[in-house]
Amino acid sequence: MRNVFLFISSYFFVHHSLALSIHSENITVTKGENVKFRCQLPLDFSSKDNIIQWKKSRSNDDNLIISINGKIPKIFENSYQTDLTNQHSSLELFHVNHNDSTTYICQTFETQTILCQYNLVVLIMPEAPLLTINKVDIEEYQAVTLTCSSLNGNPPPQYTWYRNGTLLTYDS
Repeated sequence: MRNVFLFISSYFFVHHSLALSIHSENITVTKGENVKFRCQLPLDFSSKDNIIQWKKSRSNDDNLIISINGKIPKIFENSYQTDLTNQHSSLELFHVNHNDSTTYICQTFETQTILCQYNLVVLIMPEAPLLTINKVDIEEYQAVTLTCSSLNGNPPPQYTWYRNGTLLTYDS
């Protein structure tokens, strides 16, 4: 009974002390850049007693485990690099693209306690805008619809319309 109580007490102490040091941050970078996340570990952290993992959240709830205790699978070595000490764990992403826009989590493996969370947005310049008109033969005083669109922008571009130098407003 004493061993069970000791285990439960130890689990609660480690789990509780790690939960107090959660760090959350939003980061924005441009496509093609590198970005590095750094997670400060609790003072009572020991790499002998705890396993740290970095995860990438994906839309289908199938999170991708990038590293465990500073080790990255060979298939990810061109995309990621990690570092783990008793004071911090870091994850670096190389040449980010649109698929890297998501949440990255540094957490303990045993208790799944989140230590750090980074929400990454990768900015991507849209392609040149394309203007389309809803009619081919336009007559004077006839109403037409103009549509402006661009591909691949993140975030999607917003458009401002002018007519003869005057800003056009509309009710939505």
